[in-house]
Amino acid sequence: EEAGLATAKKKDSTGICFIGERNFSKFLGEFLPAQPGEMVTLDGEVKGNHFGLMNYTIGQRKGLGIGGDGKSNEPWFVIGKDLKTNTLLV
Repeated sequence: EEAGLATAKKKDSTGICFIGERNFSKFLGEFLPAQPGEMVTLDGEVKGNHFGLMNYTIGQRKGLGIGGDGKSNEPWFVIGKDLKTNTLLV
């Protein structure tokens, strides 16, 4: 405050943004064991396998590795995670 900084009264940021320029999945893998599982549609169709739910975010489109299915050219998105069954919903 004495220096007149605009951010002086803001709460300190101590979140995950401080891991720096590192691969996020690799960083998490150092602390959490990954449990691979299935990627499943709401209809129950298995589209592929994931490398651990911790590596995906809701709304994620890139990096799923399931591509188009030949039925449509629409991209796949992560729409949910079922922690009980270790299933990634797409």
